[in-house]
Amino acid sequence: MRRGGAIASRPGIAARCLRLVLGPGLIALILAAPQAARAETAAECAAFWRAVAAEQRAMPGFDVPPDDAAALAAEFAALAGTVARDRVGGYRLLYRGLVDGDRQSTDLFSRIAERCDALLAPGR
Repeated sequence: MRRGGAIASRPGIAARCLRLVLGPGLIALILAAPQAARAETAAECAAFWRAVAAEQRAMPGFDVPPDDAAALAAEFAALAGTVARDRVGGYRLLYRGLVDGDRQSTDLFSRIAERCDALLAPGR
């Protein structure tokens, strides 16, 4: 487990907050992905959590405090390196759809969060 990051201080926060269950096969698949693909996914995760933080600040009430979401975004941005770009817009729309109760948005949000969790420390 990495020390000092937002995730290390709150094991499984994304999974716990989003009530997700990861299969070991998905974790193994993502961990085996080439570095470039991992960086791409990490960049998406950074944008995902930045959008959650932004929406949470604008509309409090979600299970993840904005500071935790911002810390997750920073940690994923560090994993993404130079691949990270400003992808927040699309994820804000996704989050809005989730808040408004759209089933497709809810399913997509959960799948993205699972992928993000799988990039971190396996087995937690």
